[in-house]
Amino acid sequence: MFRWLAVPLSVLVLTLASAAQADGLTFDGKLAEGHALYLAGDFEGAHKAYLEAKEMDSGRAEIYYYAGWALVGLEKVDDALASFGTAGTIAGSKDPALKGKALFSAAIVTEKNKDRAAAKEAWTEYLGFAQTNTDATVFVDVAKARIEALEKVIKLEADYAPVKEKMQGEGGSDQADQSTGGVVLTTTE
Repeated sequence: MFRWLAVPLSVLVLTLASAAQADGLTFDGKLAEGHALYLAGDFEGAHKAYLEAKEMDSGRAEIYYYAGWALVGLEKVDDALASFGTAGTIAGSKDPALKGKALFSAAIVTEKNKDRAAAKEAWTEYLGFAQTNTDATVFVDVAKARIEALEKVIKLEADYAPVKEKMQGEGGSDQADQSTGGVVLTTTE
């Protein structure tokens, strides 16, 4: 799951490891503990550590960002999206790179959740941000490609809806139709 996130997190864990060893009760120590637990696949433990860090300093946007990824690991998508939203709001214009990461993450998670219309909106929001914040690390072409792909899928689904409805109305199985590439198979005995 989201293995591409492991590399930046592992670098951050190594950077913050000294803070965790020096004082496990600091914000940075709890953040490092959360990262280590996340990388170990203990999303519940990571989320708990992130919440403890948030209690120490709730005004730091990165804690909401990392908590969002722990929530994704726990399959709590709505909570994760809310956490990414809070991260983006707190980051605001003072940390455009983190705001971009939060918007990008929300778009990825929304799309993975198969809510195509909401995913298109999320990618559109990210694209608008990316086009106006070119000094932050942004991925304009990725956003454009995702929006284009989602528009195609949304159109295909809309075009297919009447066919699907007709097949279901005739007692057919949409699942069988998809698995045979549009050919309805019948057997005679």
